[in-house]
Amino acid sequence: MWRRFWVGEFDWEKPVFNKIALVIICITSVTLPFGMFSFFHLLDYLGPGLGDHTSLDYVRNELQALKAGGNDKAAIALASALLLLLVYRCCLILHGYIHYQTINATYPSDSVKEEKQPTTFPMNLFYTLFFFNVLMFSGVALVYGLFGVIAIAMGFEFGQGYDAAKSIVAYAHHLTNTHVPTLIDLPPFISVLLIYSIINFPHYWVHRIAHEYRLPWLLLHRPHHYPNVMVDIVTTNVVVAFPVGFLVMFPYVLFFGAATKLFSAEPLYLEIIIVNIVTQIGAATAHHSALYYLGFKYRLLGFIGYLTGTAQYHYLHHASHPVYANHNTNLTNIGAGPFMLWDHVFGTYVKPPVSRPRIGLTGDPKLHLNPFRLLMAGLVQLIYEWKNNRDWATRMKILFGKSDYTPPVSKDFAIHESGGHP
Repeated sequence: MWRRFWVGEFDWEKPVFNKIALVIICITSVTLPFGMFSFFHLLDYLGPGLGDHTSLDYVRNELQALKAGGNDKAAIALASALLLLLVYRCCLILHGYIHYQTINATYPSDSVKEEKQPTTFPMNLFYTLFFFNVLMFSGVALVYGLFGVIAIAMGFEFGQGYDAAKSIVAYAHHLTNTHVPTLIDLPPFISVLLIYSIINFPHYWVHRIAHEYRLPWLLLHRPHHYPNVMVDIVTTNVVVAFPVGFLVMFPYVLFFGAATKLFSAEPLYLEIIIVNIVTQIGAATAHHSALYYLGFKYRLLGFIGYLTGTAQYHYLHHASHPVYANHNTNLTNIGAGPFMLWDHVFGTYVKPPVSRPRIGLTGDPKLHLNPFRLLMAGLVQLIYEWKNNRDWATRMKILFGKSDYTPPVSKDFAIHESGGHP
């Protein structure tokens, strides 16, 4: 039974599944944009379950503070901007999925001209990655539950253990507030620009290391590059939260909070909310295959993409052609800092082509259409390699080598041994 669960694949290419997928997209088109508001007070968030204190209260509090301060026009303007962004993202999600066939025929990928371009959204990929995301977030809940079980075993209550991750985050915030001085209290928007540039320096290198070295690549980041066609609901998380993603919570919150405290004695929630409104204008097309062309059709959108590292600039980061690869993973437009600052500094910036590039893992390998297998593939591969390679020098390379290193005995459990993407 368990073997069947591991090796089994599913066929979703039936009309009824198309209709169900449309229902999922319609629900997502509202819930996903609205859910964004719970992290709009954060810069470079990693997502729920990875250490961010997410809540709609921050946006609500800033609107109330503007009203209480007599800034009714500013409150109305902010509320209107948030509402327009909600409608904008909702419409783009629906448009990019419902009209995928028409858009794809008009703006096809140019990377493999001899291959026939797909005309309909691939249902097998849609459902495989949709359930991948369901499993991943269920895994986060499972990890939190394990904290609760451990707490019971130690004589505490389940809830105390379940909230352990939140306690870790709270402690990181406490250390920031009590031990990090404010070097210079700059005007709010100048502070945000400086903080955004500074925190994106380590963000750039963490992201780059996650591509260049096999341990973080296989365990944390590779699933984000699985899709060879993207729409919001099938785009996997930037960091796979299960089974080891929770380990990034403490250092992430501690460093990013400390960077903010250095240049602002008070939280800059309002300013960061405004920055994120602008960022999300470009982010709406960054993980959406059918919307790649919009950044060229509308210059303002393209400019925002360049300013924030989103839109077609980030989409190119997912390109699968080896020309964009280094160590067998994509190291193009890693995206950190205003105007792709750190990509320019460290030589990873590439201007996006007008024709949409093919995306996915380098070389377009064929994925197993099994969400559980894809979720656990990196961890299982490392265990398999460690078990079947007895030489300790090889074992060290398995854990700490570059991402293109292949030990003498190896098996990639996410990829079929032959064939390209269907």
